[in-house]
Amino acid sequence: LTSALVDRLVHHAHIIAFTGESYRLRNALSSGNTKIEI
Repeated sequence: LTSALVDRLVHHAHIIAFTGESYRLRNALSSGNTKIEI
């Protein structure tokens, strides 16, 4: 049932690809946080 619901939701979906640097990663690195799991 769940897969049928997801299939109906994404059937007409469009893929939007983003390029460039991640704002969240850049902010985490600039805050001096050295334990970052990617």
